[in-house]
Amino acid sequence: MNARRFRFSHSRRHGFTLVEVMLTLCLLVIIAGMAWPVMDGAFANQRLRKAAEKIRAEWSVARVEAMDSGRTYLFRYLPGEERFRVECYAMAETADDPVFGGNFDGQTGGLGYSGTTQAASERALPEGVTFVASQTRQDTRAATVQSAANTASTSRTGWSGPILFYPDGTSSTAELVLKNRHDRHVSLSLRGLTGVVNISELYAGEENPR
Repeated sequence: MNARRFRFSHSRRHGFTLVEVMLTLCLLVIIAGMAWPVMDGAFANQRLRKAAEKIRAEWSVARVEAMDSGRTYLFRYLPGEERFRVECYAMAETADDPVFGGNFDGQTGGLGYSGTTQAASERALPEGVTFVASQTRQDTRAATVQSAANTASTSRTGWSGPILFYPDGTSSTAELVLKNRHDRHVSLSLRGLTGVVNISELYAGEENPR
């Protein structure tokens, strides 16, 4: 009798243990479902920071390439999308000013009001990050190059105006904004005289990072 009671009691404990395991699993699923939005937001913010660092690196490379080649380089992007490209602008006419088209040995790549942008492969930001907008300070040099570059790129509709990197090491003075799907934004500020790029902290869409 005692043996049967022990076996029955042991069987009941085993059944309750299985139920407890199932309840525990259900609780874990619920907790994971509640925690996932927070985790997803953290991952998205990390990708946004990574995207900003990627653009800073692309700008640094474009600046060095412009100085090494004696050509002006252009950065363009598609607003609302993740695609961008860096192009080398080949001038059609020559000029003596090395700031626009030449190198520091006195050889010129040329400056004119027409020219071609050499083909460049499109690249992309990390998943879930897109370009919002940019502001570029205009001057005579930038307006001249931009007008010629836009004429040479008339088939590429939808692309932004260019951010320029010149052979003398200077660039456009510009600000570029990126965002992720959680409406977190980050701004990159490019200083024209030095080429230094500053990246803001992440901020909500309605906030001003300054």
